[in-house]
Amino acid sequence: MGLDAEQTESIAAYLDGFGEQSCELTAASPAEAERIAEREQLTCVIAQYDLPEGDGLSALTRCLAAQPDLLTILVSRHDEESLIDRTYEAGVDEFVHYTGPEKGRVVEHHLSTYLGEAEDGASPPRTSRYLETLASTTSDAIVSVDESSTIRYANPAVAEVFGYDPSEVVGEPLTMLMPEGLTDDHRAGVRRYLETGERTLDWDDIELPGRHKAGHHIPLSISFSEFSVGEERYFTGIIRDIRDRRRLQSERDLYHDATQQILKADSFHEGLRIAVDAIGEAMDWRYGEAWVCPDGEHLERVPDPYVTSPETETFAEATDDVTFHLNEGSVGRVWQSGESEWLTDVATDDAPFFRSAAATEAGLHAALGVPIVSDGTVVAVMVFLLAEPREPDETMVDATRTIAADLGRLMERLEAETALREERNLNERILETSPVGIAILERDGTFSYVNDRATEILHVGEYDPPLTAADLDLQMVSFDGEPVDTSGNPYRRVVESTESVSGELRIETDDGPRWLAVDGAPLDHEAGEGSAMVFSLQDVTQRKLRERRLQQHEVVMNTVSDGLYALDGEGRFVVVNDAYCRLIGYDREELVGRPASEFVESRLIEEARALQEQIRRGGDDEATMELTLTTASGEQVPIEARITLFEYEKASTGEPGSSATSATASAARSDSLASTRSGRR
Repeated sequence: MGLDAEQTESIAAYLDGFGEQSCELTAASPAEAERIAEREQLTCVIAQYDLPEGDGLSALTRCLAAQPDLLTILVSRHDEESLIDRTYEAGVDEFVHYTGPEKGRVVEHHLSTYLGEAEDGASPPRTSRYLETLASTTSDAIVSVDESSTIRYANPAVAEVFGYDPSEVVGEPLTMLMPEGLTDDHRAGVRRYLETGERTLDWDDIELPGRHKAGHHIPLSISFSEFSVGEERYFTGIIRDIRDRRRLQSERDLYHDATQQILKADSFHEGLRIAVDAIGEAMDWRYGEAWVCPDGEHLERVPDPYVTSPETETFAEATDDVTFHLNEGSVGRVWQSGESEWLTDVATDDAPFFRSAAATEAGLHAALGVPIVSDGTVVAVMVFLLAEPREPDETMVDATRTIAADLGRLMERLEAETALREERNLNERILETSPVGIAILERDGTFSYVNDRATEILHVGEYDPPLTAADLDLQMVSFDGEPVDTSGNPYRRVVESTESVSGELRIETDDGPRWLAVDGAPLDHEAGEGSAMVFSLQDVTQRKLRERRLQQHEVVMNTVSDGLYALDGEGRFVVVNDAYCRLIGYDREELVGRPASEFVESRLIEEARALQEQIRRGGDDEATMELTLTTASGEQVPIEARITLFEYEKASTGEPGSSATSATASAARSDSLASTRSGRR
């Protein structure tokens, strides 16, 4: 009842093998199932728990009321303990937790158990031709034992799973297929169950280790059942080798765990160590290591290899100083070829393994070398060794190679993130040490970043977010000569126009007026109105004050009747007034920046230099000399020149000149200022 077409067809085939005729009883309710049982002679009834109306347990209970000797089996996707208890209390013969098509074999096994015939009480139950064929062709091992745990039946798949021919195990104790650590628990459990009916473990698809004929352990999934023939009780186990499933799960766990851990690694070498440990543990290697080539010529082992015993630790210590040239040894061959290499036994393999003596002494034999490739280049080689010789295991090779390929991609990502992090740190250091103030403002006027220089320029003191423009202890007066109001400041201009702005901002602080060169722009032009804004700030107050002084000096110089000029340390005109231009007949544009030697005789230049040195040595403020100056028209004009030294920017030196006022050339140059009075009357 409630079975799908595939289940019905499979069960019908089994019943046909027993010489029984089967039909599907379709009932809309438990009451209808009872009526069918009352009018039909039935051998067995199998019902799903979930029926269109009511439930399968109620239907089986009513069928049993009509025919008490019916074989009844309840199949359910639910496995609550209360449901299982109610099933057996109702007299139902078997409960099967349905987790997929594989549980069909459990149902079929129950059918064979209850419908089979025994030749005599001492022999195993006789199966039908169909079941015998099934048992001989299935890939699952089937083993039946009696109350003394003596094996009475074993199908051919036992050889594939355990390495024994069936004839080798029949008549032997079941414990021959168990690891030694489980035999005592098994005997105690069987004894307790026979005496009390109490199960010490789940009988449905439980995972337990088995022991292969070769001595190694095998992960198994086992489903148990019990049946009786006369007074004899038998137990059958359907046993599946789950090594492939375990290995697949190990590979998945390996990839997940290694990926998560490598993403947290701070360096390439740390990521390698994590990878070697993860692969070694997941794939049951006895030893693992990684090699890199830091100088492009020699291969060196990464510290802290994967070890599993004192012997492998000794091997690691004994070979700690070993290095290889490229293409030397197994490690070098893998590096050069970029291909994996499997050695069946490092002690005897034709391909040389230079550390074979130390490896053999440590009990290491089979070896696998796998390259890690990043961006088409081998960046590391992983080497793993087993405790026994072994022919190439393609599953292990493929799994390790797959992980290595993924690790290569992860290493690329790690290196890219490291480079990005270093670049970000460098940018932050540049910003923090920049002589230019950098500030980033959000659209609401909140500063999201202010470097040290910007805090000085804006008189912030100590930057303590959140900080807004309104929190600044200053007042914006003008920007590019225009008065600043709430909507006219540089910040609002960028917000409203989403375009860059540049200009000079005058501010008032407690220390007086200051001028700032301001450049601002949206941080992301494509972001539009939602973008933050970045501003660069330079304090140009000193420059503005110098410009103002120079303007004042220029006005003063051009109002005096004497000719005034200034030369820098290289003898070039840097300042001339109108009177001097009229005196010698040249325009200011012709003089400024040109050497004085082009307009004054070299003899006079040398005399002026001598006076300059006299002033420097004697400490006098000025010196006077009389000379004749040739004008642009060739006229000879006698003049008197007063010379003084002055500080041009930061260095005090000089050339012929008079009282100092100011200079606008570059810092640390020698300059002089001279006033000339014409000797004409």
